[in-house]
Amino acid sequence: MKIDGIEVVDSKEDTCLPVTEQDVAISLKKRGKQNCWACAAQTRAEQMPGVLAAAINLSISYLLKGKGKNLKWYRYVTSDALRTEIVSYDRSDIFAPGDYWLKAVPKSMKEARGRAHSLGAPKHGRPGHERRKTAGVRPHAMCGLRTNGHNTIHNEKNKK
Repeated sequence: MKIDGIEVVDSKEDTCLPVTEQDVAISLKKRGKQNCWACAAQTRAEQMPGVLAAAINLSISYLLKGKGKNLKWYRYVTSDALRTEIVSYDRSDIFAPGDYWLKAVPKSMKEARGRAHSLGAPKHGRPGHERRKTAGVRPHAMCGLRTNGHNTIHNEKNKK
């Protein structure tokens, strides 16, 4: 996968984002409606040594690192605590300072990528153990939040 022609690779190590009250204040000044580029965690991430850009999303986050030919987007799994703060920030401009983690992409996620919907992929679950379908029940969808994934990076860059 590539974002704006730059290779995306899975991270191998967890990264801590120590978000401060100052980061929250800066992000509120830059805040645009549902703009992940102005998130307090993104503000902190871009201040880290070696990070050129960041996109912090609900499930997957990206940090741009390197120089020249070694320039790459690193993919991380957004921690549950950070995800909760992003939801709070998107809905009400509240982001609690603290240490939040971007987690390395687990092996199980790497192995499953692209397989679930490919031709010849095994069916999920065991035969004869299908889930019961409940009529009229829909899962809760959160609204009023940022879009997710690498498309956000491309869209926000084009707005500048």
